[in-house]
Amino acid sequence: IAMLGARDDFMPKMMHDIDYVFEILLSLGIFISGTIALGWMSVPGMRGQTWLKAVPITLSGVFVLWAGLRIIFEWDQPLVFKIQNCSLDGLLMTFLPVAALVLTSRQGAVTQPRLTSFITVMAFSGLGWAGLRFTCGANTFLQSFVIHFIPFVIMGVLFGLFARRIFRW
Repeated sequence: IAMLGARDDFMPKMMHDIDYVFEILLSLGIFISGTIALGWMSVPGMRGQTWLKAVPITLSGVFVLWAGLRIIFEWDQPLVFKIQNCSLDGLLMTFLPVAALVLTSRQGAVTQPRLTSFITVMAFSGLGWAGLRFTCGANTFLQSFVIHFIPFVIMGVLFGLFARRIFRW
């Protein structure tokens, strides 16, 4: 974000748009709780702290509900399908966190590779979404979701297909 710079209307959005603030805090919450859960999931048996897996999954469920409601209520907004520089920025912003989360998770003995893969995807998607909302000037949620979230979904599906190879003993 420091290299790309914040969007031009960042401070007015933070001060006057509660939806924008909620969305950023929710996506950062998914990233932070997912990262903490991944750290514990790399410890065999999670030392009894299995409830940590529920936090990022629940926050992601809230995000999906939030996204669905925003898309329904903003359905009449104009949607311009063009790949902006924000899409490439989003992919670049997520590569380093994905690599860090995978390497961190591989340090331990992951006994649930698919769930680990799912939470990893949720965590870096939350970070990427927050980063894009900080830097990209797209204001309609539908456009941001369709244009900027689809690459995360595609990467997540690919990541899930190779979960057993990535997270093995």
